[in-house]
Amino acid sequence: MEPTFRLKANQESRLHRTTTIPKSFWADVGLDSPEATLQTALWAAKSGEANRVVEAMNLAQEQKQIFLSRWTSESLSQFPGVSAIGIKIESFGGTLESSRIDYVGILDEGEGQPPKRAHFYVDNVEGNWRLAPNIAIEGDADEYLLAK
Repeated sequence: MEPTFRLKANQESRLHRTTTIPKSFWADVGLDSPEATLQTALWAAKSGEANRVVEAMNLAQEQKQIFLSRWTSESLSQFPGVSAIGIKIESFGGTLESSRIDYVGILDEGEGQPPKRAHFYVDNVEGNWRLAPNIAIEGDADEYLLAK
């Protein structure tokens, strides 16, 4: 069984630690939960699947077109988190009833590289979970705004 991110219904905001999920285990696990949406978006970016990245994100139709016109399978290597060899969800804020869940992930950048802490926001849009286009990497000057 492949590792996936987990959040239970009605689980309160509190520190939640998981094991590191290696990049090799990232997969398209659908968009039915916030964890699945995050994992699917990371897998899609890693795999160069721009259309699937767009499906996983909370973007207006106009933003989707901009994203697809700018991102290629090669340029998706710049997507926040894709360079990591694994991710560990350090904590999260929210429940399945929340409109937004904030995930703090530790990105393992590999041997000799310091890990990075990233903030991923997953929005509940009319019952569908979608990754918000603003991903913050701590220590970097700005958030990544994926669809300007």
